Amino acid sequence: MTAAAGPRICCEQTCSSGVWRHADHLPVVVVTFDEAPTPDEVADLYAAATQGPPLSEPRAQADAYAELFRSVLTRGDAAWVESRLHGALVGLAYGHHWRWAVHTDQWSSHLRER
Repeated sequence: MTAAAGPRICCEQTCSSGVWRHADHLPVVVVTFDEAPTPDEVADLYAAATQGPPLSEPRAQADAYAELFRSVLTRGDAAWVESRLHGALVGLAYGHHWRWAVHTDQWSSHLRER
């Protein structure tokens, strides 16, 4: 990605059973831009979280969200943390600067119309 790689910060703790069972026991990692989740991973996570009630969003919405994440990464102003379980992305939170003039993708346009 475009930003310089920063430090890798890892907040992993050992669980007495050796199995991560609860969200508060999952390792949370702040990663460099080179280690960012792929758009496919983000889309899969978003789809898994929103496919059922009460949201029942279509896969196309997950793909749009992943595309927004990808575009933010290419700008280089994102900060995020992720959580993985056995290598699979199971949690993601990110933030970035927001400018309506810059965010013209489908998801942002829908948000602006609300």
